[in-house]
Amino acid sequence: MLRFAVVVGAAAVFLVTAMHDTVGAEKKAAPAREIMGKDGAAMVLIPAGEFLMGSTTTTIEEWSKIDDCGPAKQCNLEDEFPQHPVMLNAFLIDKVEVTNAQYLKFVQAAKHRAPVSPSGPQDRSRNLWEGGKVPPAVANLPVVNVDWQDAKAYCEWAGKRIPTEAEWEKAARGPDGKAFPWGADWDRTLLNSASMWAAQDLLSYESWAAWWDAKGFELLEAKTLAGVLKPGGSFPGGASPYGVHDMAGNVSEWVADWAGPDFYHASPDRNPTGPASGEKRALRGGSWYNHANGVRVALRRDAFPNHRANTIGFRCAKTAP
Repeated sequence: MLRFAVVVGAAAVFLVTAMHDTVGAEKKAAPAREIMGKDGAAMVLIPAGEFLMGSTTTTIEEWSKIDDCGPAKQCNLEDEFPQHPVMLNAFLIDKVEVTNAQYLKFVQAAKHRAPVSPSGPQDRSRNLWEGGKVPPAVANLPVVNVDWQDAKAYCEWAGKRIPTEAEWEKAARGPDGKAFPWGADWDRTLLNSASMWAAQDLLSYESWAAWWDAKGFELLEAKTLAGVLKPGGSFPGGASPYGVHDMAGNVSEWVADWAGPDFYHASPDRNPTGPASGEKRALRGGSWYNHANGVRVALRRDAFPNHRANTIGFRCAKTAP
């Protein structure tokens, strides 16, 4: 395990220390209770209660010193401010991301379109399905190349819904504002991210870009998409405090909310559901493709609802009975 202090010095020490000072003594999440969803997916009960959503000014400033998000500004850390307490009702969330095998049942039952990369069906670095079918080797991998409407349709078919941004974040980090599902300290062995494949800690966009240009394309070509994705639950040590898996890395996940960069300034403190309208939908969690900053659970991304990519999947949620 690597503490940020080893890599970036005093700034990172301040980052980790400030986080703990902000939230005080760490709260323990309630033991997880699981049920089986209509689609055969295990769901974890997230109890009602308050949690810390977003990031403090100190956290944002220190992360900005570590990573400027690259020339295209792939993240906007200010979107995480202000950190604020949110009260949520109890809900259920899928323990792992929706798999290709599960999604195939939906495609067949609902006569829904199969997931295909916008670049075409032949590129094995971008597709898992072949001719509308699921090869056995990828059945238990998370489905990708699904847009927001696909995710919504699946969850409704399964008697569920897409989780809200607040529900997703609570399930990912617990009540006390953890940086990663497992805690405050970065550890590349606990998730499927670019750092694992690089066998080095890619903390910044610059370090990630240097590795990707030198090795990343070759890795993806050699392993194909089926080789860089992992079955849900492959990193048990990286589970969230509630026992939800792969909330950092593997695939980024659609959430229900319209993207609202400034929404935290006006967000309700109980069961927020995001802005009333917008152009893009929110994405959370980061993927196998991202560096350390890109998989922090407070980081907010977005995409147009019709966007499909080999890095994006989803999981479902349900209001607790």
